[in-house]
Amino acid sequence: MTITPLHKKVATASTRSSERETLRAAIDDKAAADAALAAQRTAVERADRLVDDAQAKLVRANAAVVSAKENHTAAMAAAIGKGAPVPVSGELRAARSDVAAAEDDLEAVRLASAQLRAALGDHEAEAERAAMAVEVAINGMLAGAGLAAIDRLVALRDEIMDLFSVVCFVRERGGERRGPSFYQVAELMEPLAELQEKMATGLARGATFDDVTGALANPALERWTDAVAALRSDADAELP
Repeated sequence: MTITPLHKKVATASTRSSERETLRAAIDDKAAADAALAAQRTAVERADRLVDDAQAKLVRANAAVVSAKENHTAAMAAAIGKGAPVPVSGELRAARSDVAAAEDDLEAVRLASAQLRAALGDHEAEAERAAMAVEVAINGMLAGAGLAAIDRLVALRDEIMDLFSVVCFVRERGGERRGPSFYQVAELMEPLAELQEKMATGLARGATFDDVTGALANPALERWTDAVAALRSDADAELP
């Protein structure tokens, strides 16, 4: 009976070049989507700053109109008091023109900001789709490893049962069985004392295939977790 080392690397078809090419394309697609999203976010942030600047410019323009009105009023009062011609305020006209221009600029930049923010959602959705595509491609590679691991588990389970049968056969030599009950005979069990102790300790816990929580807590999975993290950016990263 041949025992396969438990730490032996699982050789699967999941490392086929076509699957790695699929992953490589997905990684490139995600990088492009992430870059586009970052650029769009930068544009939205710049638009928001321009909205703030346009609002501040409008406040200053309105303040300039108030100042121009006060200056024009004072100039008219002085002219009327002297009987001189009433002056025309170029300053006030210019200030009002600046307000109109500031209002137009504010309206335009607000519309641009809204347009950019609306497009941001599309970029975010595309980035999420691209990230999901990478995970799907990684799963395509891991599926083969999982199937191969099941095949090894089945083979190892048969081997383990053969070994356990040998252990039980030897232990049975230390007594006699009456129906389902086993009765030790001290004299017969004496040479088997070490075997009996190891059965009670080393085999106290057995592998079960329904304890998913326990399986996922296995430190051996750290290598697989690291491998998946590496595959997200490198299609040539190796599986354990």
